[in-house]
Amino acid sequence: MVQGEVSLDMRQVMSSQRTYRGSFGATEPEKDFPMFIRWWQEGKLGLDAMVTDRFRLDQINEATDALPQRKILGRGIIEF
Repeated sequence: MVQGEVSLDMRQVMSSQRTYRGSFGATEPEKDFPMFIRWWQEGKLGLDAMVTDRFRLDQINEATDALPQRKILGRGIIEF
């Protein structure tokens, strides 16, 4: 449970039209992962399209250099 207080400058909220959101990160891996796998098997979740780059383990330095340079447009995978 999150505790503590937060103060906001309402002038910034109103004048900048800012939006603030909170999340408890409500995931349930035991339930969610089987659902994601089922969606993938049914063709409802295009995981293959999300992976844009693959690197061998000996290319790990290239992969980590590519991240801050924004060369990986989707998801990069290190293959063992």
